[in-house]
Amino acid sequence: MLMKRPGVTGFLYPYSGENILEIGISLHPFPYMFKQAMTYLKDSYFPKMLMTFSFVIEGRNEKELPEVLLGNPILLPFLDPDSILHADDVFQMS
Repeated sequence: MLMKRPGVTGFLYPYSGENILEIGISLHPFPYMFKQAMTYLKDSYFPKMLMTFSFVIEGRNEKELPEVLLGNPILLPFLDPDSILHADDVFQMS
């Protein structure tokens, strides 16, 4: 999935004093069929899946290519949507 509209579909939240960067994704601007598919996956398959997330910054000219992954991929095994914690619940904002 490509997040092309910063501030609309993708949000970055840095935490000062911490070595942490939270990335938020809003599905509201996406088409209805995509949202229906994501809801179906969340309800039926997320607890059974091994998901891997990676991040790439899009290259737009020859100097920025080839594109590579940033850091190591993130593995989310058997994600239960009911037990997800929001970063604000874990890190106290000062």
